[in-house]
Formats: sequence, structure tokens, C-alpha cells
Amino acid sequence: LATMTQLTELSLGGNELGAEGALGLAGALATMTQLTKLNLSGDYSDEKDSEGALELTRALRKMTQLRELELTGPRVIGLAGALDAEGRQELWRALETMPQLTTLLLGGNELGAEGALGLAGALATMTQLTELSLGGNELGAQ
Repeated sequence: LATMTQLTELSLGGNELGAEGALGLAGALATMTQLTKLNLSGDYSDEKDSEGALELTRALRKMTQLRELELTGPRVIGLAGALDAEGRQELWRALETMPQLTTLLLGGNELGAEGALGLAGALATMTQLTELSLGGNELGAQ
């Protein structure tokens, strides 16, 4: 994948990448700066993989052309998922650099109220957003 630098759409949903796959994909994504659509939904197995997931979120910062991002769960970015608190903060920072996003799908990640608060700051920068999915995130009444 790393040689496909002109790729504009990549869908890898449901592949249970695990730690090794996430690290490899992070390296490839860093070269895919032309991506406009990325789907990594449900791409983690049950294992905790903070390192691989963290590297994936860091790679997102280089995707300045990205318009659609799908990270729907389970176990993608939620509290029970691969990203720990530091990783979720890194993801929120990456999203803050993406004001061009029109679609953000984060459903089923069990973010909880704390995760929603972190995401709120990133959402404030996304002035082009036309579709947002947060269902199944146990956001609570706050």
C-alpha cells in the first residue's frame, strides 16, 4: 500500500488488523496524502493495541485531503477499544487539523461522556462537516 501514493479511497473495514497490521498500515497511510476517503471500521481484534492505534492516529495528521473518515466500532477508538486515553487525545488533535472533513462516522465506539467532551473541541473546527454519526457511544445526558 505504501507505494500507492495517488490512491484517493481506501476501505479496510472489518479486517481485524491487530497490532502488527496497525503499525504497518500507519506507515503506509503516511505516504497516502491524496486520500479523500478512509474506512477503518471494526479493524481491531479484541487485543489492546495502544501503540498501533496511536501510530494510525498520527498518520491521520498527514491526510490533508481527507473528506470522509469512518472509524465505526466496535473496538476502534472506544473505551473498550484499541486507543487508550492518550491515543484518543491524539485522534482529537488529528481531527482538529481536518476542517475539510464533510463526513465523520464514529458510531459504536463507547466513547462515553469523557470521550465526547474531547471530541467536542475537534468538532468545533470542522466547518465543512455535513454528516456526523455518533450512535452507540454511550454519551449519557451530559
